[in-house]
Amino acid sequence: MIPVVEICVTLFVRAFLQCLPVACSTVFIARGRYVLAGLSAFCISFLWFTNAGTAGTLAGHESSLLFSGVYGFGAMAGALCGMALARHLSK
Repeated sequence: MIPVVEICVTLFVRAFLQCLPVACSTVFIARGRYVLAGLSAFCISFLWFTNAGTAGTLAGHESSLLFSGVYGFGAMAGALCGMALARHLSK
């Protein structure tokens, strides 16, 4: 069995990596940056497809509430970093 800490780190990174391109894409679309918006959309779909198959495997785990919170924090961090990265790249 995988230790809870390792699962939490993995979930945080997954959420971060999923939300970062979404935030970037939003900024790029709003600023009319077509190439960057297209690359962001590719990243969103690629990461979603690779993550979707494994997300349900932790649903019945005894620490699933903790995992949900960690995933949420990863999503928040990814969104904020993505917004900052996109603002920097689209100057």
